[in-house]
Amino acid sequence: MKGMSKLSVETEDSFSSLLEFAANNDIEAFRRSIELDLSAVDEAGLWYVRKIGSKQITREERTPLMVAATYGSVDVLKLIVALPEVDLNRSCGEDKWTALHCAAFGGSVNAFDVVKLLLSAGADPNIEDANGRRPVDVIIVPPKLPGAKAALEDLLMNSTSDGSVIDCNLHVSISTSSASSPVLSSSPSPGNRSPCSRSDTVSSPSAAKFSDIPANSVSEKKQYPVDPSLPDIRNSIYSTDEFRMFSFKVRPCSRAYSHDWTECPFVHPGENARRRDPRKYHYSCVPCPDFRKGACRRGDMCEYAHGVFECWLHPAQYRTRLCKDGTSCARQVCFFATQEGGDWKAGVRLVSWTWLPL
Repeated sequence: MKGMSKLSVETEDSFSSLLEFAANNDIEAFRRSIELDLSAVDEAGLWYVRKIGSKQITREERTPLMVAATYGSVDVLKLIVALPEVDLNRSCGEDKWTALHCAAFGGSVNAFDVVKLLLSAGADPNIEDANGRRPVDVIIVPPKLPGAKAALEDLLMNSTSDGSVIDCNLHVSISTSSASSPVLSSSPSPGNRSPCSRSDTVSSPSAAKFSDIPANSVSEKKQYPVDPSLPDIRNSIYSTDEFRMFSFKVRPCSRAYSHDWTECPFVHPGENARRRDPRKYHYSCVPCPDFRKGACRRGDMCEYAHGVFECWLHPAQYRTRLCKDGTSCARQVCFFATQEGGDWKAGVRLVSWTWLPL
């Protein structure tokens, strides 16, 4: 029985990795994974998704195709749609969404290419979800892509019955910057609330061009456009122990455009706050001395924690000590326990992780 339980955990972790490869557009890792188990390519697993019309986030069943469509992972998507084992019109989850629903609602800068690819492969744009909505009814686009919604609507409305689509090009030019994560300390400071900026030029197959804008000074809080589809970092599901320890800054963010990384619980390419999932990588909460000096040659295989997040959000450390600021703590995300009803012991987690490096 114990062996079967271990096998179940390993299988779940393997499939979770497949979904992450799809989200990250890691084509090589995705290909290696399905070569070991091709049947997994059309299976569904739990994935964090935004609820339409609100800032709430929940877990819904999603297939690798749906995750790739959400994140605009074109390379992985091309591989998946070429496989006969995959049902392009499969719907799953309580919302009964298809890959086209996910692509339309994902907000990716590659959404146009993803939708066009799915339609060309035979996806049906007229399938309704559990609430009677078609993909064209759930379109979400980045705030600075004013022409994207109309282009997606045309694409979804003008597809023909044989799977071909009327060609229309999406050309948009916007200014954006990516906010890199600041170094976090155990106590908040004004500097930690202001993200630094770095300029990136991103090109997509749909001809969306991003030009750089001057970075704000470190002392000035950068203003980002309000996106009603992006859940608030204070959302209740983000504050659960399960999410904090195993998903916070581990799961990739689906927002492809510029937003405040310090206000987002998911990880972004190149972000310093990125964490390894402690269920998949055997590392302790003990800080890595080499990483603190600047670089660790062992990388993800290192048995020590890389950075503040890996240290304090580790199951052996997270919320096992009392927050020194108590009820006056102003942190967006606090790694420490707070008093509950005057009893400090009530808010402290018991250590649930005993693995330590040899």
